[in-house]
Amino acid sequence: MVGGWFVPVANLWVPYQVVSDIWQASTPRRPAPGRLIIAWWVLFVATGIIGQVLNRFYLANDITEQGSLNTAYLSPLNAV
Repeated sequence: MVGGWFVPVANLWVPYQVVSDIWQASTPRRPAPGRLIIAWWVLFVATGIIGQVLNRFYLANDITEQGSLNTAYLSPLNAV
């Protein structure tokens, strides 16, 4: 299970599975709220993608004013 966090495709599925399992273990009588966990997972993946985009802006060789503005606009989204 630990290796799933580092395998490129599995690292998208493992966090969802962990959250779902934790929900089931903490409240065994109530079913897991599928929409809530899926919404969390979508935000988890989105922040990962936004973080990669921000890294590309930061590491760009030609830092321009527009690049700095784009980074400033995307940074709060990565903090979600």
